[in-house]
Amino acid sequence: MGTLLELRILLPLSVEEYQKAQLYTIGQLSLQETGSDTGVEILKNEHFTDDAEFGSGQYTKKVIHAGSKAPKFAAAILPKSVLSLREEAWNSYPACKTVQTNDFLGKKFKITITTKHLADNGTSENVHELGEKELAKRKVRYINIFSDSVSKGVFDENPREFKSAKTGRGRYGEGWESTETQVMCCYKLVEIRCSMLGLGGYVEKKIKESAVEIAYKTHGKMICSMDEWIDLTMEDVREIEKDVKEKLDKKMVDSGLKTEETIATTENFETGSSIASETKFE
Repeated sequence: MGTLLELRILLPLSVEEYQKAQLYTIGQLSLQETGSDTGVEILKNEHFTDDAEFGSGQYTKKVIHAGSKAPKFAAAILPKSVLSLREEAWNSYPACKTVQTNDFLGKKFKITITTKHLADNGTSENVHELGEKELAKRKVRYINIFSDSVSKGVFDENPREFKSAKTGRGRYGEGWESTETQVMCCYKLVEIRCSMLGLGGYVEKKIKESAVEIAYKTHGKMICSMDEWIDLTMEDVREIEKDVKEKLDKKMVDSGLKTEETIATTENFETGSSIASETKFE
């Protein structure tokens, strides 16, 4: 087992609100982060049933092209053609699982993200049902986007200053999670395995730091865009997903990154930025 990090992301939302908020936000981030040599390519999107772990839900398969966002050391030692990640996701909300791998590194590299969403304030101690050895190795990190200790530079917009015109929510102070009646926690277990000789520990450490930064960035944007998604129905969200998918496909074609496997289906977004492709190595 490599690095095992559990992020507990606290938000003033209901579990039901988070589902549409996440789908909407990740779609917008995918569009924002797709450039001339970077982006998300959707290969499969299909319903699954009778899965031993999740029962039923939505399965997606993607290629995440790192391009110019690839870590400097990776760009120096790897062919450009392999500076991408394969991502498989099983979304059975409120439970989800995502696996990211690299074709070139094979079994030497793997990121597994298991997520559960609960209507509590982050006090459930073993939602992922880990064994004793895993619990001993696990590190827990609370993500509170409204905390004064968080650097403003993490966010595109500052969620501490946001106030929703439609709901009146916003400008939460320290300790809000103990006083608000509506609070939920996204329990995200990130397992990082990298057995690259001489680099494994360093890579795992940097990816862990990136996971934390992405959690702040994504959920900060989610709150600051509340007035854009709060009145949407799930049907509305699906229509927006179709539009996002079409725009992503066009960007992939224009950039020359689109593969033969890509299919024109609606995307059921579970994750936004790839943790590995967004990792900063200095």
